[in-house]
Amino acid sequence: MAPIDAVPEESPSLDAPARFVQDLRTLYRAEVSVPQEVDGQVLCAARGRVASLRRRLVVIRWAAVASAAAAVLVAAVLLRAGPGPSVSPGAVAAREDVDRDGEVTILDAFALARGVESSARPPAEWDVNGDGVADRKDVDLVAMAAVRLEGRAVQ
Repeated sequence: MAPIDAVPEESPSLDAPARFVQDLRTLYRAEVSVPQEVDGQVLCAARGRVASLRRRLVVIRWAAVASAAAAVLVAAVLLRAGPGPSVSPGAVAAREDVDRDGEVTILDAFALARGVESSARPPAEWDVNGDGVADRKDVDLVAMAAVRLEGRAVQ
């Protein structure tokens, strides 16, 4: 093993006498020798660590590929299924279209619920079930109409 010098040979001038510099080099010269079995153990541990990191990288890559594939599959299923459930203006009576935008959506139920819960009395035309009062029952009917699929309400 070659000795390791604390002060390199190419060091700039230390503005010290040559004998002093030589004595410092001699004093701080360290002989480092690593036994082969320790060197082998360190090398083996390093290889194990690198292999572990490689395995993790492979798992991460496969997880990313699987996630991307799942996203593509979900997108394909959603595109193939077409637009989500909606209610056409002609299919549902206009009384359930609280905001009068031509569609019965959950926003109609939300607007009706806010009107029922507020201190102000909701308009009489919001009485969907015809019992004379706009209340929670009307909100439920509008919500059911908003999520109706092919003429049948979702239970």
